Amino acid sequence: MRITNIAPRPITESGKAISTKTRTLNKGFPRHLEFIFDSIVAKTVLIKPRNTAIRLTWEISDEALHQRIANNWTCNLAATGINLSTFEAGLIDGMAFQNGRQYLVWAFLDDNFQWAGIGITRKPFSTFSAVANGSLGSTTCTLTVPTGFGFHFVIGSRVVIRNTSGTGPLFQYNWGTVTAIADTTLTLTLDNNANYGTLINSATGGEVKQWNTFRPYIVTTSSQTLYKPYYTLLGELYTDSTTGNIHNAYKVTDEYRSAMRRPATDQTTAVAAAISFTFSRDIPLWADKINAQGYIDPNSPAVNVSVYARKGADQLLFLTSPNPAFSGAGLIMNTGYVDLDPYASLFWVKNNTTRGAVYALDYRVQGGMRL
Repeated sequence: MRITNIAPRPITESGKAISTKTRTLNKGFPRHLEFIFDSIVAKTVLIKPRNTAIRLTWEISDEALHQRIANNWTCNLAATGINLSTFEAGLIDGMAFQNGRQYLVWAFLDDNFQWAGIGITRKPFSTFSAVANGSLGSTTCTLTVPTGFGFHFVIGSRVVIRNTSGTGPLFQYNWGTVTAIADTTLTLTLDNNANYGTLINSATGGEVKQWNTFRPYIVTTSSQTLYKPYYTLLGELYTDSTTGNIHNAYKVTDEYRSAMRRPATDQTTAVAAAISFTFSRDIPLWADKINAQGYIDPNSPAVNVSVYARKGADQLLFLTSPNPAFSGAGLIMNTGYVDLDPYASLFWVKNNTTRGAVYALDYRVQGGMRL
């Protein structure tokens, strides 16, 4: 089975009231969310009332439905299904749990607009073992993914495609849009933008990650089916790559997220004096702020370092090392939160050849997750 189209997507901003029609794919979204994540223990985290109850206000066919949920709910990544008696949210997408992945937390109503509980799905992510037509701007790029993973993704969604082939640390990567799905195949239209992206002609270390247009699908090798017809995204859970335990929990409306601590410049090879680099391999293209950390290990006795952010046509200086030049074993500089251009770009400027690394610590997307 191969899907090549999808119903209209009525949601535009998290936490906003969206009026929908009964013929559309999604019939209910919250006007208001009131809860907190609390008490992370191993693979569990509590969803608790901010005041006296968890409150959700849905808008369905232009009418408001107010819900008050008095009980705490436990999100448990070691469980499956939704237990309305014990208030436990488990995995509902039919996919096996994997360490180091991000998981999405959903609230549901049934066909009669009655409370149907809270459940968890994996945020769409997959390795790929083969790639074809991976040039910039290609409309026929295909990725071969493991069986059962093709229907994990959503047509029309934005994805980043990356590998570990070529020159590190960015290697080969680009962004694209999913245009068709099958059990072991994703078909994409790749971006063609001079500010980011490269040819992708290798599957070595290949990964594809979805960044928006999420859906609570039950996934099989031949289909994707909504768990319930009415749903809303509450937040996401980040898990440890070794233990699988939860280490961060974010509401969907939270604007700041931790970033993968991976160098955005080469930390082992001598580099030239001025470097423009991008974090768009690891964070959304639409991120508008970033908190970064730089480490410089000079090859010569002293080094001056300046860091700029690009915002449109302007380059804005936001961090510089002391003057006279720094001398010693290394220099660590934290930028704090700074504005970025649409391609999450920074400039790392040095007065001599030096070894260095820049890490993204946190980033912001205004308004929270893009749905």
